[in-house]
Amino acid sequence: MRKSRIKETWALMASSERQDDDIRKFEEIGTHPAANHDAICEALTFNQNIGIERKSGALALSEGPLDGATRAESQGENPAQFESGDVSGIGMFGLVGADPQKLVTALHAKHAIYTALMPHEEYTGIRITPSVYTTLAELDYFTKAVDKELKG
Repeated sequence: MRKSRIKETWALMASSERQDDDIRKFEEIGTHPAANHDAICEALTFNQNIGIERKSGALALSEGPLDGATRAESQGENPAQFESGDVSGIGMFGLVGADPQKLVTALHAKHAIYTALMPHEEYTGIRITPSVYTTLAELDYFTKAVDKELKG
């Protein structure tokens, strides 16, 4: 903004007269939500109490059930090969002979399962991200839903 226009332009939030010619009068964005600030300590404590090893172990445990649905039963392809324990908490798989967008849509509409389509010019995959509170029963539900949708 031109310095000559600062005085005549209203800021979104009230400013004092001493800020009439000061570009900083436009920096005020209002009250900040306290929840973000207050939750940081709780989140760090939660993470420390679980421990990185336990958290990683729980998420790596999900590798087995997900692996069956995403690679074998769905004839999936995997752009990268990892040793067991290299990855936890996130997975991506592709489909051979099936439309990944249709699967993403069906999983959400019919089974209330949210996944994310990850289109890339070399490889299009479906990203899944279980969390520490995802149960084995939920992972089993996911694998059965994928199998059901792919078999039609």
